[in-house]
Amino acid sequence: MIIYRDFTFDAAHVLEGYDETHPYGRVHGHSFRARVWVKGEPELENSMILDLGYIAKECESVKNLLDHNTLNNVDGLYNPTLEGLCVFIWNKLIIKISNLNKIEVHRDQSGEGCIYYGPENNE
Repeated sequence: MIIYRDFTFDAAHVLEGYDETHPYGRVHGHSFRARVWVKGEPELENSMILDLGYIAKECESVKNLLDHNTLNNVDGLYNPTLEGLCVFIWNKLIIKISNLNKIEVHRDQSGEGCIYYGPENNE
């Protein structure tokens, strides 16, 4: 069984490898939606895989690192692409959520996104 929690953030970035004549080479921003998937079996005592309130709290701590920031300046986020964001969010949450299953990051306005299954199960 899998549960999920979404959170959103708005941020700016510049992508490496592009000069200022390309839109990616200039500071630009996006609205992002991240989805955090947690896999497991419900506990007998509470019928929950993991308390969604706990997941929300941990997602909020990651959101606070990203929201309304220039992603290039976030410690530990080495390349602020969709792929880089997935890995960054995974690395922050896996410390607190051991049964993390996958991370998705979407830019809904452009219809783009990335899904990350972790370093050992990357599909």
